[in-house]
Amino acid sequence: MLGAYYSRSKLSADLESGFFFAPFGVFAAPVTTAATPVAGQIFLDQKDRTFSGFGSLALNPTERLQLSLGLRYSVVRKRASRLSLLGTDNSELTNFVSLPDTTQDTLRAILGGSAANYSNPVRTDRKFMPSINLRYKFDEDFMTYASYTKGFKAGGFGGSSLPDEFGPEDVDAYEAGAKLSLLGRKLFLSIAAFRSEYKGLQEASNIFTPAGTILSVIRNVGGARSQGIELAGSFRISSALSFNSEMSWLDAKYTSFANAPCTSLQTLMVGQARCVQDLSGKRRPWAPTLSGTVGASLALPVSEYQLRIDPSLYVSKGYYQSATIDAIIRQPGFAKLDAVISFGPTTRVWEVSLIGRNLTNERTASFRNNVGTSFGTVFAVPDRGRSVSLQISFRR
Repeated sequence: MLGAYYSRSKLSADLESGFFFAPFGVFAAPVTTAATPVAGQIFLDQKDRTFSGFGSLALNPTERLQLSLGLRYSVVRKRASRLSLLGTDNSELTNFVSLPDTTQDTLRAILGGSAANYSNPVRTDRKFMPSINLRYKFDEDFMTYASYTKGFKAGGFGGSSLPDEFGPEDVDAYEAGAKLSLLGRKLFLSIAAFRSEYKGLQEASNIFTPAGTILSVIRNVGGARSQGIELAGSFRISSALSFNSEMSWLDAKYTSFANAPCTSLQTLMVGQARCVQDLSGKRRPWAPTLSGTVGASLALPVSEYQLRIDPSLYVSKGYYQSATIDAIIRQPGFAKLDAVISFGPTTRVWEVSLIGRNLTNERTASFRNNVGTSFGTVFAVPDRGRSVSLQISFRR
């Protein structure tokens, strides 16, 4: 197989923030005063083009052995510009008025940020990405495989009040595993071991300014590694009852991240201007060491109809939600119980279902971050708690 790919896109953004939590206008008197509602605006424009050619070759040296080879070459070109302004606005951010340049410079010394454009507004990244996959089929019920893939993400431009730029990210991904069925294909099992080695990992991080505001920037990490084992299985005891499970163990760490941003407490103790920490050897965020699902399915005949009960339990150990590895920005371990009870004909042309999510009402958050103006304080975006819904479905 041979192919080619081309894409062209444009990104434009108009971002505005109000710094109304403190009287910053007092620092630029007499142009502004303590009562001046200081606000900031950032305009971003980016155009990019991607050219890619790819090919793959599948070989069957024997009836049991299959070898797949692939190669992809990509060229990504990006052009970006930015404009950062400080001014005044109302509480609804609908009437922005820019301040004089000298006044903006005075306020930036307090609030952080920069009015400069990107130092290299045009960039081109190129990469060859080979892949190889080897599969051996012992029989109809047992297969093993091993693969290697080179991955790539182009560099780019950040969207904060700093003209931050970041380079490309590379990954070497290895995986090996096996799939088998037993007991007359009633029991299915699969196991996979994987390892991904990153160079220049693109990681979003927080930087605290002297004023207590937070700047979100994207940086390249020197090196990172993710490795683990995934197990999955299903057991069909009868036509009415079956069990299933998927579990994963993950070891995701930074191998080299000497200039990582500080936590809020470290920033408070050391000061923003000098504060960096070495996270080499530390766990990466959003990477629980253990997570997975255990479920069952029970189908009970009711005359010519069927009652189905499908409970499932999702469990996860705790994990950080920030690249600063801040203990106060961490999601503790949890377990969430879901269940679906359905009723309808055995043909399932229609079905009435009662769906329960997070029946144990576990309190979790999809995102956490520091409140920049109050060190040690965290805000969270909560996940939905317990919910029960009714669903009626029809199938043709």
